[in-house]
Parts: sequence; C-alpha cells; structure tokens
Amino acid sequence: MRKILSLAFILLLLLSCFSINAFAAQGGKNMGSVPIASGIVIDGIKDSLYDQGVVIAVDKVVALDATHRGTAWLLWDGAENLYVYAEVKGKLTPIDPADQKPYPEAMCWLLDSFEVFFDVGNEGTDSSTSSQYRIDAAGCPSYDWRNEWNGLQVGADIVGDYFGYGHKYIDGGYAVEFKIPVEGIKAGMVIGLEFNINDMSVSEDARAMVTANANDGWNVGEYGYITIGANEVVIAEEIVETEELPEVSVTDSANPAVPVIPQTGESSFIWVILAVLLPLIFAIAKKKGFQTR
Repeated sequence: MRKILSLAFILLLLLSCFSINAFAAQGGKNMGSVPIASGIVIDGIKDSLYDQGVVIAVDKVVALDATHRGTAWLLWDGAENLYVYAEVKGKLTPIDPADQKPYPEAMCWLLDSFEVFFDVGNEGTDSSTSSQYRIDAAGCPSYDWRNEWNGLQVGADIVGDYFGYGHKYIDGGYAVEFKIPVEGIKAGMVIGLEFNINDMSVSEDARAMVTANANDGWNVGEYGYITIGANEVVIAEEIVETEELPEVSVTDSANPAVPVIPQTGESSFIWVILAVLLPLIFAIAKKKGFQTR
C-alpha cells in the first residue's frame, strides 16, 4: 500500500509540472470567451496567435450527408473587429465566376463556401437583426443582412473594405479568413454565432454547421454564443538556445549512496523529490532484507 501511495504521489507531482493554455469549444451553446490579439494579418494564412483563441469544430451535418468538415478559430482585436480563420476539408467543385453574383443574377450561396452568422446581443428571437459573411472556395467575398434582401453584396469590388477577407487553397481543401466589424463590441458582450459550410460536391443544399438543428443559418434560436473576453494573448517569447554543459554527478558526503544531480531546467524539482525518496526506499529495503534473513 505504501509503495502504491508513493508512486501516486510522484505521478501527481510530475503532472503538476505541465499545463495547457489553449481551449476548444466543440459546439453546444457556450462556445467560449474570445481573447484579444493584435498583429493579425488577413491573408488566408493561419497566424500562430489563433491557437490561443477559441477553436470550434464545424462538423454537424444538417442536410443531405454533406462531406465537407471544418474548423474555425476566433480572436478579437480589442476594438471593433472579430477575426475568424477557418479551414475546410473536402472535395471541391469548380466555381464558375458567373455564379459569384447576387440574386437574381446568380445565387452565390450555391457554391462551396464558408459562412459566418452573427446575432449581436444573442437575443435568439428575431433573425431580422442578424448578419452573414461568406467567402467561397475561390476567395470571393459577400455579406448580407436578413432584414434587407437587397443588402446582399457580392464580389471584391462591391464588398470593398467593409470587412477584411483572405483566402488560400490548402491540402485537401481551402482556408478563409475574416476581419468582421461588430457594432458596439466590448469586453463582456455576448454574441450569438453560427458557422455554415456549403458543400456542392453532394448537393446545392448539403450543409455542415455547429449547433443549428434546422437547415437554416438564419435560425438564430439555434445559435451558440461567444463571450468577448478581456484577456490578451501574446506570441510566446522566442527561446534562445545556449550551449549545454555536461551534467556532473557528485556525491553527498553525508550519504555516499545518494548522488547529487545538478538542478537545471524544469527537471530540478523532480530530482529533488527523487533525492529525498531514494534514501527512504534504500532504508526500507535494507530493513526488509534484514527481517527475512
């Protein structure tokens, strides 16, 4: 029993030396608290800072056996913009530029694309106040307001700098990046959120989402939500490599059986514990051996 307790104690000490500073929301209502980050470049390439933000899987098939799956990362610039970087994996369908137009000329949502839906205030009752931002698999941006059908804006020339966007083809799919202005955004604010992946490799109605139970990105009552946080994430300081000196093992003059290990780096604490435990183990073993003779 004592041996088991000793091993358990050592294991707990070892585990306490490690920590995890990132988290992921895997769907559900509460998607997490979005931290502040600065220096994000909107180019369709994932900045390392995103790994410290909220991470959300977009993999709930809601219509027609969609095969595309995605992951989204969120950050806040501490001012008026939310950053969203997303990667979508799946077989892509070629896009005709003639389809990258708003209704009635075309229907740009009937293309492989990634969509962001916001319900600012997270009221969850009236879709007329929600907004939508989209980037298709070929990099064409668009946005829409539910309460203004004519509000649908498609194409780089029309979207202009209303929201920032980036695109890049990646192995097995595509990546998109948004810089979206949110009116009145501040720390502590709760925002309803949904993502939608349109998968044309299956059907014009095939979709994967996060939380919605209905095949409709405007169904605000099914949105999850994010909380705008106040904590700022930073790039970890670069570790400067130095020449390592060889470890030298010396002997404790008071107890020649116990080596003294130089205490360097993160292992020093563990070696101290071992140095304390080893004499006890030797003493117990010696006593036990004496009694069995």
